[in-house]
Amino acid sequence: MRNLKIWRDYGALNKSLINEFAEKTGVVFPKSYIILLSKHDYLYPEENTFRFTNNDGEIDERDIVFFGYKQNYLEGQDIYSYSKIDDDYSYGKKIIAFGGSANGDYICFDYRRNNKDPSIILMSHDDFYEDEEGNTKMVTNHIADSFDDFLEMLYEPLD
Repeated sequence: MRNLKIWRDYGALNKSLINEFAEKTGVVFPKSYIILLSKHDYLYPEENTFRFTNNDGEIDERDIVFFGYKQNYLEGQDIYSYSKIDDDYSYGKKIIAFGGSANGDYICFDYRRNNKDPSIILMSHDDFYEDEEGNTKMVTNHIADSFDDFLEMLYEPLD
């Protein structure tokens, strides 16, 4: 797992909170994610920006702040509030937001293929489509094949 430079966090966290959340949603989080968040709840890395090719074939970039597990630290920025598990515009328990971007988009684990080894996607907060069953869904964009690959993409932006 890549060692990120930490700008700020809200301390260490018992891994059991992360594992309980995963168990309730029926998924297996990547080990590197559990290790990282158990050391740095509400992680704000210095290397917080990533580039990707969006659905229009253009190079785009976003930043990330990781949602935390301790409740009552940052109002509404915990994983329980932002995970999109029960959101009408998402994908039930198959996509779980673990971070957010300054523009309001979500960085998510994608479990649509299976309940472990998720890929990483971006879920657009203001771009929707109607699926084959007539349900409104947020548009998603593939970012990385794994959490470790995602961490390798992160860089510190030049101001």
